[in-house]
Amino acid sequence: MRRYTTPTIELTVEGVDLSGNRVWVSFRQATRKLDVEPESMEKDGDDTVLLVSLTQAQTSKLKRGKARVQVNWVGGGKRGATDIAEFDVTENLLERVIDDD
Repeated sequence: MRRYTTPTIELTVEGVDLSGNRVWVSFRQATRKLDVEPESMEKDGDDTVLLVSLTQAQTSKLKRGKARVQVNWVGGGKRGATDIAEFDVTENLLERVIDDD
């Protein structure tokens, strides 16, 4: 993920049908935290595919280096979570939010 961009991230939760659950995708890097609800969620066989879009302001909160992501959900009186995955945050030479106007 590159800082100050607007990525749409696809995450697959394997072997879990998240239909009917509230779902959050958490991004962490040291003390920096982003908790985002997915914009879409589709069942694909035994898996659930999530799409999460981030804003320039959200990606600017992360610094260059390693970060972590995890999916949490709650429904029917139960809570679940995926394993934590690591990803790289890369720099952007133009370090500011740019309006599309």
